[in-house]
Amino acid sequence: MNIILTEKDLDVALEAGDSYHEIMDHVTCVLFEKALVKTRGNKTHAADPLKINRGTLNSILKRTKARKEAKK
Repeated sequence: MNIILTEKDLDVALEAGDSYHEIMDHVTCVLFEKALVKTRGNKTHAADPLKINRGTLNSILKRTKARKEAKK
């Protein structure tokens, strides 16, 4: 998983007016989605390489999903 976030990516996000939470939620969602794809949706196994537990993974997924829904 070689995703690299560059300074240019951050510049684009800031120029677009994205907030800290929007940027971090996006990065977190991409990271979690990649981990879930790699583990075929198994949240326990996806949490392991991220060094978090399954409950934390679920909590963050719910929080970022709620923020996306609130933004609509």
